Amino acid sequence: MWEDEDEFACPSGLPPEELGGVLVRAHDEVGGGRQAAVELLRRRTGWLASMDAAGFIAIGAPSPRDPDQRPRAVVRWAEAVAATEYGGVLHDEVRHPGKDPRLLRIAAGLAGAGPVDLADVLSGLDHETTRYVLAAVESSTQAHVQYYSPRLPDGRDGFYGMGGVPMPRIVEWPLAEPSTWQQPELALWPARVAEEAAAAWAVANPEPEVSLPLAAEVVEVLRHLRRPGGMRGGGLGLWGRGAIAQELRRRTSRELADRLGLPVPELSALTEAGYRRECFSWEAGELPDRAVPLLREEEHRPVFVCWVPPGVSLDEVPFHQEVGSGVATLTIVVRRRDADHTDPGPTTDLHSAAGGRTLVRVGGHRVGIQRSGRTSTRLGWRRDLGDETAHLVLEVPLRPVEALDVLLRSGIPSARG
Repeated sequence: MWEDEDEFACPSGLPPEELGGVLVRAHDEVGGGRQAAVELLRRRTGWLASMDAAGFIAIGAPSPRDPDQRPRAVVRWAEAVAATEYGGVLHDEVRHPGKDPRLLRIAAGLAGAGPVDLADVLSGLDHETTRYVLAAVESSTQAHVQYYSPRLPDGRDGFYGMGGVPMPRIVEWPLAEPSTWQQPELALWPARVAEEAAAAWAVANPEPEVSLPLAAEVVEVLRHLRRPGGMRGGGLGLWGRGAIAQELRRRTSRELADRLGLPVPELSALTEAGYRRECFSWEAGELPDRAVPLLREEEHRPVFVCWVPPGVSLDEVPFHQEVGSGVATLTIVVRRRDADHTDPGPTTDLHSAAGGRTLVRVGGHRVGIQRSGRTSTRLGWRRDLGDETAHLVLEVPLRPVEALDVLLRSGIPSARG
């Protein structure tokens, strides 16, 4: 106890950012556990300011006998620990973040203010707090010096004094102020952020006009179209059917053009890559004359155009496996105008259960794009034929970006051929 301790300032009145440094300086001479206790609370908690405000810290002027002019201080550790119990002046403080009562008890133990139940105070410490506690424990020891007994030049014990060699710290005090732990980014999170940005752009820019090269925003929307979540019910009737060339009647492109009233599209991007074009219809006999009005039952009798990669035979590829075999298929259905479906309007749904979809414009024509499988895409558009409308659906064994690229490089649907 200092002889003039009753004249020390209590509370000190020092701002919190200055109080810790003053206390460390005040304990510089004694060092060891008391200085380590102050360092622990200064670096990791907000206890010092609360203890000061409650009257458990007193700060005095330097002693006239101290050549280093260090401030003097008294910390009433045991009283502060007792005050955290129910009914004490510091009891409400334990509910505040950064004022773990276990750290105050550890600091009090390091300062020699009473025994500490290590099992109680250490078992629940988190990773960051444990680093501070370990650094404080090391600071309270003599681990920073390796002592030895000096020897005489001839190797005999000197029998006097003791030397010491500075040793590196075992556990460094953390350099940065402790921060609240945050969950690291999961692999899914950046993808979700990118998907939300793509969806927001699609909502703000419905039916964008596209051309080559594709705008980066359009590419992002297409890349985030999710594939169907399960088996598509519309294709169940095709399972068990035979090969395409066995089930359908081969036709020439001229026959289909005469029946449809529009040229059969040519995917030049595929034919230039070695694909061959083959045309089919459901009818076994002659195709009805174009001049004969469509009957309702004929509105759902589509014709098919297939682009077949080299080495693939449609005599072997069944209906439900054409995309998996690398075959691109265009289905064309002509309906009377009064039978047209209601226009759904512009829409983008990145993760529809039937496959993510969006709409773009190619040369003023609306083109719907739908993810139909893991590596396949459906593109659909319409052609006005006067009193009738041709509905064209192209399924390509490519992802959406590449599928739209094929469509644009082939000049479809803006071109008539």
